[in-house]
Amino acid sequence: MEWAAGLFGTKVEKALAKVKKKDLTLLVRYLDGNQDHPCKLVRVDRDKFLITGFTESLREDTVVISVKELGISFNSKITHKTHDIRGNLLYYCSMPDDLEPLRPHTDRFFVYPKAVITLSVSSLEELIDEHEEVKTIKMYVWDVTDLGMDLVNSKAHRFENGRSFDTCKITVGKLEVMVSLEVTGLSTKEYGKERLNIVQVKFVGSVDNKAELMDLCRRIDSM
Repeated sequence: MEWAAGLFGTKVEKALAKVKKKDLTLLVRYLDGNQDHPCKLVRVDRDKFLITGFTESLREDTVVISVKELGISFNSKITHKTHDIRGNLLYYCSMPDDLEPLRPHTDRFFVYPKAVITLSVSSLEELIDEHEEVKTIKMYVWDVTDLGMDLVNSKAHRFENGRSFDTCKITVGKLEVMVSLEVTGLSTKEYGKERLNIVQVKFVGSVDNKAELMDLCRRIDSM
């Protein structure tokens, strides 16, 4: 049975009640994605709410939900999936602790595992020595923004903030793009039942064929 927020409901409960009453659209997006998925609020309970779904196979269960008409956004976790009597997909979502104003939108294109980067770890002095082999590290790209990328460190290579890589090659399908990078941070992300080590890097200098790269990444993210 659906629970009513009533006069003394929290700010979150009152906002969701307004969404339901006015039949407003929820824009649901993966934290590391760019594609908004329009969904509808089906029911509000005291500790969870139910929305229409957009895919049977979620790549991650934490999403950011925005309501443009109310100027709000919040994070929620999709706890499990179900279907209505007509077979339509539904998501049960955790109740957020609080609401935020609409967040400034940064294009962030999820491309894992369809993009790879090769980092040259040889120094300039080593490259000058004709007898020295070029040492490289190959990694999957998690996502791409206008300013940089997140890389999947599946081999547990050691990276330090500020470390630079002058010669790197991004490969996405048949497109190859040369870039220079600098490490800006380390983190982890959950992907299915895995916890992945992530290396955050920024672009240094210009990026060859950047418009073509971003357009291709945008199309991959929307798949």
